[in-house]
Amino acid sequence: MKTLVRPFLLALLPGALLLSVSQGIFAADTTDTSSRAKFDTTLTAYTDFYGITGGAVAVLRGEQLLYEKTFGDADVALGVPVTTDTLFQLSSTTKVFTATLMTMLAEEGMVSFDSPVRRYLPELPENWSDVLVVDIMSHLSGLPEVLECEEIEDRDAALSCVFQLERPALRREGFSYNQTNYMLVMMIIEAVTGESFPDALSRRLLEPAGMSLAVLNGDYQDVVPGRATSYYPNEGGGLVLRSYEFPWFLLSAAGLNVSLTDMIAFSQSMSGEKLLSAKWKTQMWRPPTLADGQEAGYALGWDLDELRNDDLSAGHEGGMLTTFRVYPDAGLSVVVLTNGMHDFLGLDELADVLAQSAEADILTPLDSVAYRVKLRYMEKGLDATQALIASEVCIDDEDSKQDCSEILEWLTGQLADVGRDDDAQELLKRLGAEEMVSLSSP
Repeated sequence: MKTLVRPFLLALLPGALLLSVSQGIFAADTTDTSSRAKFDTTLTAYTDFYGITGGAVAVLRGEQLLYEKTFGDADVALGVPVTTDTLFQLSSTTKVFTATLMTMLAEEGMVSFDSPVRRYLPELPENWSDVLVVDIMSHLSGLPEVLECEEIEDRDAALSCVFQLERPALRREGFSYNQTNYMLVMMIIEAVTGESFPDALSRRLLEPAGMSLAVLNGDYQDVVPGRATSYYPNEGGGLVLRSYEFPWFLLSAAGLNVSLTDMIAFSQSMSGEKLLSAKWKTQMWRPPTLADGQEAGYALGWDLDELRNDDLSAGHEGGMLTTFRVYPDAGLSVVVLTNGMHDFLGLDELADVLAQSAEADILTPLDSVAYRVKLRYMEKGLDATQALIASEVCIDDEDSKQDCSEILEWLTGQLADVGRDDDAQELLKRLGAEEMVSLSSP
């Protein structure tokens, strides 16, 4: 499991493109005005600071839509706005859907997580016989990476290549994220259903969930009607087109394109038992055990995060542009879809802050302090950060004082790392370690 505080905790980078989320769309009367304003404030701070080009966000409690917003451009060059039906490339967030489909098949008795992969795919090498289905779903297989086989577009050729690669690790020796695992998951789905992966995913998951706009296409050069153009930052502070291509046999790993409308429908379906029973959702989100007895930080296709009181959230980022997270103990889910940004942001962070804005006490005390400091810094700058530490955040006890000191020391280092030396020196001068602690005192 990832250790918080997260790298929000990625670098505080300059040159953000200012956007206004006021052009976005609210779901009518889903929550009160003050709550919508809180969501707006959080989202505006992040979109402005990181220069997010365009996006769509939703927060749900169970099936109730608390907040829905679209903002920015689906195509920056042409000025085409994002709508709730704009398609976004999910990249690795696709694994959430593939894993959910596999779990649905397991609940139906069509596949067993504890069976060897070769039970379903006997053509695999004998020295892979120890690998179980649960191992490939949780990236604990120790198998080689198929992406090391360059310029191969045919699955048979990819298998022939990867069979010849040396296994880099033993089963459950450690977590090793790779695409071979989800190529094999796709092959198992096809073997047990007798359907192609696109047909199985569509008939068994997308259609029942009401995801009518979703499209499987992993080629970022293809023209997909209604799909947003994706961007990455360049070294000059501008944007370049994002151009990743996943071949058809890796559609299960990174090939799904969805709209906000689709994601809301999926989230609502997952909140009840329309797709999976509570028992099987719990099993899907349960981390396997490593060979050394430690729990893995990744469940069956869902990444796990530790929250307050040992609660967990489950979800997946994709391509540094999208994320979907569920907070089972709080009954919340958060969708964040973007098509680019001028400065990279870990979107799981934004999801957590939006979930916290839903008045869910999900964050650890340290994270709660850290995010509030960061939000105020993004909104107002150093003066407001100092005021926040003095008046709102640091509680008068030793643990909180130390937390504030650590956070501001981190913030100072981040500012220096990205060339904001004047800001860093000012922060050091006014909020050095001793002064940071003293700000908590009456």
